[in-house]
Amino acid sequence: MVQTFRDRRDLVVKLVKEIPGLDIVKPEGAFYAFCSYDADIDCKELALRILKEQQVVVTPGDAFGSLGAGHIRISYATGEELLREGMARIGKVFARL
Repeated sequence: MVQTFRDRRDLVVKLVKEIPGLDIVKPEGAFYAFCSYDADIDCKELALRILKEQQVVVTPGDAFGSLGAGHIRISYATGEELLREGMARIGKVFARL
């Protein structure tokens, strides 16, 4: 399982880096990616409305404190196919922001 989660993490890191306006520091533990973004939009609005409308569930960064504003948390505790689909949807949203 450890290798599976490393592979998923590496996939998410790669896909995040391909999305303009979204950035990530490679996670070293757990199975979450905490991504910063440069769009002028509240992280709750982005996570709970815009991405949810695209059937992508992420957590707004400020759920983890005020320093999380401007971030979203992505879980990679799912299969590769779903990760690719979710990241593609996130990419389409960021292309419009």
